[in-house]
Amino acid sequence: MSFSNEEGAILYVEEVFRGRVVRNLPYKLNGSAHSTFLTALPNNIIAFIYQQDSSSLTLWQAPTNGGLIWSDPDLYYLIARAFSDPLIGIKSTIQRERLAAAFFLTTCRESVNTMTSELVNSIMLDVIWGISQSSENTNQTALNIFKALGYSLEAIEISYHPYFKDELKIHAANQLQIWWDHKSNFAKHDVDLIPLR
Repeated sequence: MSFSNEEGAILYVEEVFRGRVVRNLPYKLNGSAHSTFLTALPNNIIAFIYQQDSSSLTLWQAPTNGGLIWSDPDLYYLIARAFSDPLIGIKSTIQRERLAAAFFLTTCRESVNTMTSELVNSIMLDVIWGISQSSENTNQTALNIFKALGYSLEAIEISYHPYFKDELKIHAANQLQIWWDHKSNFAKHDVDLIPLR
């Protein structure tokens, strides 16, 4: 990858998980101009693409919000696999892959209101797990999913931040579990789909 502050990043694709991007060709990364932190990224990153226009790619999310991943190589493949088929990823035995699949299902669908109550419940269990973890990136992914479902921790009076101590994160996760159990049990008596707002 190369970077110019005015033009943004130029990405050279080595491996394609999904889509018609051609390997070993340079692609301009739309929306990456002035993101100077990209100059320090390693060569091996994963980009999640929303749209392709000949020689340019538009990221699914902002570079710092899941559009680019550059930390743990093992994590790359879990998240890329979830991106490739979120409905399979949501059934994975690996918790982090399920969380990634939940992220793609909730933030990249035209409408999350078509989800069944069973799928929403599965996703919420992943959110609860995600906010209890030590990793700030995992926490933020869980928060993004929760927001995409139309909820807010502040609105349900749960104090939380990804930089909290682990015991505070676990306490918040327990509070969220109690809230969700109450909400989902209540919803089952009324409708087949859990209201998302």
